[in-house]
Amino acid sequence: MRTIFLHGVGGVGGEWDSLQGRVPAYAPDLAPGDDPRAAIGNEPVVLIGHSLGGHQAFRIAAAEPAVVARLVVIEASPERNARAPDDVREFFRTHPAPYGVHVDPEAAAAAVADLARREWWDTWATVACPTLIVRGENGHLPRAVAVRMAAAAVYARFIEIAGAGHDVHLDQPAALAEVLNDFLA
Repeated sequence: MRTIFLHGVGGVGGEWDSLQGRVPAYAPDLAPGDDPRAAIGNEPVVLIGHSLGGHQAFRIAAAEPAVVARLVVIEASPERNARAPDDVREFFRTHPAPYGVHVDPEAAAAAVADLARREWWDTWATVACPTLIVRGENGHLPRAVAVRMAAAAVYARFIEIAGAGHDVHLDQPAALAEVLNDFLA
């Protein structure tokens, strides 16, 4: 079964390189606004998504349960975030190429507009595959929200990675790889 990493807004597939030796997976480069569904295909996959990639991954898992066999959501949630477009726009104005590729702040803000419009708890509650919620100890995903996510999905559990911020896969790749391998075994 193929495993696919989905990066967050402004990210690149290469940001998963430190995990590739431990958790081999396809890691496509997706520009802000790209539909990750095109990278998945029709055979069952494991989706591992970070931030916006995690949000996209759980929406795909909910909409197409036959395609997503297992799901990992890293530092993403179904909570509405009214500030998401403004925060992302400001971040990319201040840090135009945080992952080595220039990001248009307006395109990045548009890519997260859905996060500001509504909550996604109804969608989250329909995810039926085994699911792992990963939070960085110092990340953006509040612990209470991660706990609620685990309780709201049928086959979900939550884990926190010590010493990691929002970019768990960059901050603590060895610890994340261990957690992923345990979940995927």
